Amino acid sequence: MITVYKKSIRKIDMCIRTIEELQEGTREKQIIDIRDAADFEKETYPGAVNIYWEELAAHMDEIRKDCPVYLLCYTGQKSEEIAEELTEQGYEIYSIKNGYRAWLKMKLSKMMADHNARNSVQRTLNEALSRNSANLSGDGLRRQSENMNWCRMVIKLQSAFLVEKIPC
Repeated sequence: MITVYKKSIRKIDMCIRTIEELQEGTREKQIIDIRDAADFEKETYPGAVNIYWEELAAHMDEIRKDCPVYLLCYTGQKSEEIAEELTEQGYEIYSIKNGYRAWLKMKLSKMMADHNARNSVQRTLNEALSRNSANLSGDGLRRQSENMNWCRMVIKLQSAFLVEKIPC
């Protein structure tokens, strides 16, 4: 009984890939979002096509056998079940571990890193301008102040246009 259980775990593990493994893969791939159409239209993984999991059987001719196929669901659970079944049918198919949530987490991490980098640049700029201002007087100080205000405005505009929306 324990041996059968271990074989099932190994079999399932072979069908699971992380979102990072999906992105790092250099081979051509097909990505299928098996969530419903309404959620797919809100946002999905770039390049994914939508085939709702309940309608997958009717669309088997759209699933490629010549390249790896990655399934994306909400949590990774439904895509795991489907990936295991289709692997037995000869497809090279993988479930994205933690599903769409993993993609959102990765996007949020990247956005936070970008935000922190912009803040770091702004702090460095402010420190440099403050040091230079101490050495200036009169007209030089006025020009330096105008430059600093202009730089702050540019950074604010960049931040406003770089923010991505993440659906709830």
